[in-house]
Amino acid sequence: MRAAGWVDVALQSHVLRLLYAGAGTTPQEAVDIALEMPMTRAIVDPRGPTAVVIAAAALLEVFQTHHEPNGVAFDGAIAIVTARRP
Repeated sequence: MRAAGWVDVALQSHVLRLLYAGAGTTPQEAVDIALEMPMTRAIVDPRGPTAVVIAAAALLEVFQTHHEPNGVAFDGAIAIVTARRP
C-alpha cells in the first residue's frame, strides 16, 4: 500500500472463534446447510448420489468434532488494515 501512496499503514491480526451457520446450529443442520451451498453442490452432485452420502458422512464427522454448546465452531483469523491517503 505504501508503494501506492498510502501512509500510516497498519495491520491488526485477530484470531476468532467463528460459528458455522450461526449460533445453535447442530452438526446435522451444518451438514444440510453445507450440502446446499453452490460450491459444495458443484463438487459433489456431478459425482452422483453415492458421493453425496460419502460427503455428508465426512462433513458430519468434522462438524461433530467442532460442536460446542453454542453451535459448530471453528477457529478463524481476520486482518484489519488501516491506512490513509495524504
